[in-house]
Amino acid sequence: MRARSLFERYADSWPGRVIDDTLRALVKINLFDRSMTLAAQAFTSVFPLLILVAVLRPRRSGNQLGEGLADSLGLDPDARAALEVALPAGSTAASSFGLIGILVTVLSATSYSRALVRLYAGIWDVPRPPGLRGLWRLVATLLGLVLLIFLLTFVRRVLQGVPLSTVAEAVVACLLGALIWTWVPWFLLAGRVPARLLLPGGVLMGAAMVVLTVAGRIYLPRALSSATRQYGALGISFTYVSWLFVLMLALVTTAVTGAAVARNPGWFDRLLGPPVQSPPPAG
Repeated sequence: MRARSLFERYADSWPGRVIDDTLRALVKINLFDRSMTLAAQAFTSVFPLLILVAVLRPRRSGNQLGEGLADSLGLDPDARAALEVALPAGSTAASSFGLIGILVTVLSATSYSRALVRLYAGIWDVPRPPGLRGLWRLVATLLGLVLLIFLLTFVRRVLQGVPLSTVAEAVVACLLGALIWTWVPWFLLAGRVPARLLLPGGVLMGAAMVVLTVAGRIYLPRALSSATRQYGALGISFTYVSWLFVLMLALVTTAVTGAAVARNPGWFDRLLGPPVQSPPPAG
């Protein structure tokens, strides 16, 4: 009886309701399948777009695509050589992109944005924005995510060697992550869900980005070096898809948890206003 009473009190508490709603929602949207889909879309959509943006930037001679990525990851010589071979040199890549190539790359990259729309629309039970009329939102979201990646890289370079640079970088990354991952669902869903309700998920994802960045600096160099020795350049793809799967697991989990926080009465309504039920579904 005592154990049952404690369980009932826990189930009726704010943390209990949030955890219960989160677990139910994660089962409903198929956490692992959805995360793998997003990881695959990110690898085939965002990565080519990053290469395109890097190619169009002014650069010195040499393969700065591979060199820059290898430096940021701290790879050993074998993994560095494999990465530079796998990625095209700046002049080679630039010649492969014409106006049509740029347009095709950008439009094909919107598959990741569409996957995000399906995720957030399913979490909040709202209709998706119309296809062609919402195309510009898909493109703008991708550009926003690419901008976030370059901003984080720029901040890392600026703060390098500064006292407490690690702490400052973590704070900036958390703030930028919270901002972009609050804006992304609000923008993709055309404002159908108020930004204040999306803020908990954005803050959670910003904090997760800091943790995953630290973990990635420890894991990725070793994993890439090991995969390169065993499988060559192909091992780099395997490793990055696996790491993207971890990132997308965090994204889906924080988005679902943030929705559960916003929907349950508690400290959240005292901070940002009363919670609301899910917006009505389409039709």
